[in-house]
Amino acid sequence: EYESQKKYNSSREIYLKLFKKTNKYEYLANYLNLSFLLKDYKNVKKHASLNMIENIKQEEMILKIYTLSLLQLNEKEETIKYAKKLVSKFYHKSNHTLLASIYLDLKEYEKAEEEFEKAYKIDKSMETLQTITNIQYFYTNQKEKSKNTMLGYIQKNSYPFNLSLQLLSFYEKDKEK
Repeated sequence: EYESQKKYNSSREIYLKLFKKTNKYEYLANYLNLSFLLKDYKNVKKHASLNMIENIKQEEMILKIYTLSLLQLNEKEETIKYAKKLVSKFYHKSNHTLLASIYLDLKEYEKAEEEFEKAYKIDKSMETLQTITNIQYFYTNQKEKSKNTMLGYIQKNSYPFNLSLQLLSFYEKDKEK
């Protein structure tokens, strides 16, 4: 009821009390989610780390919220450690994308590219491919590889507009130099 009225502080306190009384992790997950929404990253860190249990239904969600909170708290080493754990336990595009984004934030472009490529292998989305080719073109000095990758994708996939536009912009940038 409180959530529907956007009274998140009250809602999360109820979830925490319910978790402490019942030890049901869906309540902890809801508490952590609302705490993250309220930007209370220290409380997320505290309660997630105290209650990190493997092989429960909510493990991935708790681990993801914990990792994102560590990132917000600027705890880079711990963030990478838990993001890697997330990727190794739960093989999803979003988890690889999260780790890749952390690497981007740390300006570790080769590692970011590698993780985005893993994400791309999972879903083959054009948006992920655009991210990879942007990293290649702007950060890892692989301009030709970037353009060739886009050209190959464009020719095989009926000339998608956004990717064609990106490739054109790369050619224009190269002409300017």
